[in-house]
Amino acid sequence: MTHIKEFDALRGVLSLWVMLGHWATAVGLSFSPVRPDLYNVLAVDVFFILSGFVICSLCLRTNENYSAYLLRRAFRIFPAYLVVLVGSWASLDKCLDILRLAPPTPTNLERVHFIQSALERPLTHVGTHLLLLQGAFPTSFDATLPYTIVGQAWSISVEWQYYIIAPALVALVFGKFSLKRLVLLGLLVTAFRFYGRFAGAAFVGSQLHLFALGFLSLAVWTKASSKEHVSLAQLRAGSSLAGLFFSISFPHALPILVWIAALHIAIVGARNEVGTIEWIICSAMRRPTLQFLGRISYSLYISHMLVLMFCMSVAETFARPPLAFAVLLLVLFVPLTIAVSAVFFNLIELPAMNLARRLTRGSKARTRPIGAS
Repeated sequence: MTHIKEFDALRGVLSLWVMLGHWATAVGLSFSPVRPDLYNVLAVDVFFILSGFVICSLCLRTNENYSAYLLRRAFRIFPAYLVVLVGSWASLDKCLDILRLAPPTPTNLERVHFIQSALERPLTHVGTHLLLLQGAFPTSFDATLPYTIVGQAWSISVEWQYYIIAPALVALVFGKFSLKRLVLLGLLVTAFRFYGRFAGAAFVGSQLHLFALGFLSLAVWTKASSKEHVSLAQLRAGSSLAGLFFSISFPHALPILVWIAALHIAIVGARNEVGTIEWIICSAMRRPTLQFLGRISYSLYISHMLVLMFCMSVAETFARPPLAFAVLLLVLFVPLTIAVSAVFFNLIELPAMNLARRLTRGSKARTRPIGAS
């Protein structure tokens, strides 16, 4: 599979969506009838589907051993995360002061509660966050655990849990069919879904349906990205019917609809359907600005709350009226987060990924086409 630039653009857009949602919950303005968080949690759902697609593809295309696979995944997410974790922990007291001066929105008050919870049980919260397993514990143990030190990292914990089990899931789903494999897959999924009822949204079992949709999407991509197998008319009809089905069947179908649209555009791009309406969108998604945002999207996602806290402290100094505070915060927050993320990507993410490639060189066997046994 060639690199899919449309998905890079999608990552950038999703990260901005999450950022703007967190800005919106901090400023205390009404965005009715839109939810106060601008539905940014739905962007995270799209991230999970995309991750299901990408990691499934990776596992099917390579004969990489498990230790090398997991090492590369760890070097992909941990370095930038740990820097943010240290910075967040060091600034918790300051963040408390900032949030107490901020508009008393439900989310700001909730953030105060999360910080206080972390300060009350520091060893528990620091220990679980260091391992990125804060989402793997039942809510009866500590319901605040996934959201305290680095609040947005609850979803990174889900991703890390998925990385750990993904090769086994891919082997069971795409391996040679047998009743034993089917029973084992059923038991595994049932166990994870059952435990998810006690662990909450930050446990991978609670999000398995989204990762599974990524698996299914890869099968669709394999067929539909070739003009020989599926015509453009059939592709459009299939995407429309899938959107209609999920709209009717799921009460919160927006992230799935966003994904279906993105997958459709990416397939059109892979087929080089020049001159179509979709190609115009595809061309826009391949423009340098969106590609740049896609490259730094992980740093955008993981670092933006620290930047938001800093910008809130500045905005509180110079702008007291709610509207002035909101505008100044937005003007400071977006460009500064992009700048910080670019630095993170070049100084932390990129060197870490290059180091992981060097460490695992020679551990990966030949690449094989998707669907090969």
